[in-house]
Amino acid sequence: MKPEYLMIIDLLPSSKLDITKYMDRHGILVHPDIHRENRYRVKCEHDAFCGVFNELVMIKDFKRDDEMIIKHKLDILQSKIFMFENSHISNLVYCKISNKKIYKQYMKEFKKRRSNWHYSAIIIKKKDMTKNSREEKLLKELMPVIKQCQIDYTVIDKWKTLTYLRKEIMRQVQASQNKTEAETSI
Repeated sequence: MKPEYLMIIDLLPSSKLDITKYMDRHGILVHPDIHRENRYRVKCEHDAFCGVFNELVMIKDFKRDDEMIIKHKLDILQSKIFMFENSHISNLVYCKISNKKIYKQYMKEFKKRRSNWHYSAIIIKKKDMTKNSREEKLLKELMPVIKQCQIDYTVIDKWKTLTYLRKEIMRQVQASQNKTEAETSI
């Protein structure tokens, strides 16, 4: 059985939700967004729309995934579900906007990797919450990218209340964990 690769997607830089910190307080490890971690290391104007930067993020994401799948196969990592803040879906959206050639390469590699992982996503969005044209572009490209990736996903409406959003994310994560545990015990 392939391990679950759950991406919790919150694309907008203007968002006030820090998924990683919230889940960590509840004892759930969410691997941080490589895009955000490297944002200040590469000098590109508007980094999210810079092809070189997005290629760097793609390489680092795949390297992290390769290391994790090797450890999983060697039974060093016992978990059957791995959670990531944003990860491949957000990076694919950025690549689609910044460089179509990198986007096609990334999408092709992403689809190949389905042989090792069962990808799924929790999408946190609300279309009327963008603050500028760049954020509008990101949200416009999100659902086409998700559909092309051909993965399972759930959409959570953002900003009903922050408390609701956090509880709903937790409920979705627990449902995914329960599903994975049930499939493992069969």
